[in-house]
Amino acid sequence: MRLFNVELETEPRLAITLHPRLTVIAADPSTRVRIVDALDRLMRGRAGGLKGSLAGEGANAEFMVESSSGPILAGAPMIVHATDVEVGGATEERPSPQERAEARHAQALEELDEAEKIHAEAEAGIEALRHQRVHALEAIDRVKRNGNAPDDCRRQLRVYVDELDAALRGSTLPDAVRIDLLERGTMLVADAARLGVCRPMTVRTLLDAVDALNRRPARAAADGSVGIASVVPRDAIEEIEGPFAVPDAASVERDLVRVEAELRDAVNGLGPLERAVSSARSRALAVFAELEALRRTAGPEHSSGFAAALRARLSRRAPTSWVGPPPVILDDALVHCPDDERDSALAVLIDIADRAQVIYITDDADALAWAARLAPTDGVVAQPTAR
Repeated sequence: MRLFNVELETEPRLAITLHPRLTVIAADPSTRVRIVDALDRLMRGRAGGLKGSLAGEGANAEFMVESSSGPILAGAPMIVHATDVEVGGATEERPSPQERAEARHAQALEELDEAEKIHAEAEAGIEALRHQRVHALEAIDRVKRNGNAPDDCRRQLRVYVDELDAALRGSTLPDAVRIDLLERGTMLVADAARLGVCRPMTVRTLLDAVDALNRRPARAAADGSVGIASVVPRDAIEEIEGPFAVPDAASVERDLVRVEAELRDAVNGLGPLERAVSSARSRALAVFAELEALRRTAGPEHSSGFAAALRARLSRRAPTSWVGPPPVILDDALVHCPDDERDSALAVLIDIADRAQVIYITDDADALAWAARLAPTDGVVAQPTAR
């Protein structure tokens, strides 16, 4: 995001033209306070497009957002005051900037892991609901295609089970009867499986009972009777007789409606979770970038340097929801910079201007003179003008 023309409408009314990269605004302390406050209010305002004007209380500005990926929403600007640049090594009470950045990075990674975990669980739930939907559609198709066939199959199967049980308990079993029972039983159980009359476990139980017809009879008992130990278990018979056997069309359609409603809600809820993951990943990357900047420029020999502290502060992710990085506003932030580090600190501003517009408001003569020597493409000195 870039600001161009800022106008202060309260008396005395002022206008300021800003450079898209770096602007050093010459202002006395009271004017500086007015400008900083106006920029703060403007950046917390709202806009409806990618370019246009912002209106705040007593001020307005023209703006343009470089990115077109998303809506333009208000956010908190990054305003750096002189007291925000922390210089000095770590103490027991106050960790170093690098230690604090490492802690923020660890926290950001934990938040990213949690967001990704929630997102993955939501995706797994959606996949399960999709499978349920497929099964519900298959059940509806089966009911429509088969009509009364499941009930007929269940009745025939119940009669067959009694016949099989009696045959297995009988003393004699002619081959013709055994073969007929084998053929009919195999076909009935296959139909029961195809029509969903029985659970898979019950189908296997019935097949085992039918297969008993292939085994040789046991030896005759003392009373002369002959029997086969394997008979149809009672729980299998109860299932065939019970209500589980075949759902009706109304129930399977209700299941489909329920599953589709749950699936629709789950898919709609996935968007916010994806945005939460993206936001958590962006925070983690931003803190990592800050941490890397600290590691590169603020090693042990320079950990107390002003320029390193300034870079660390300006590399911190701004708590904003604007599309693209918002302008970085410095409220005379270099006032405490040692003379021997001034060039390094000013160079930091040039580097930061590569990723965000920098607006430095000061009455420091050296900073103003430095800005006046900048190439026109790098930055300018701006003087508020009366309107």
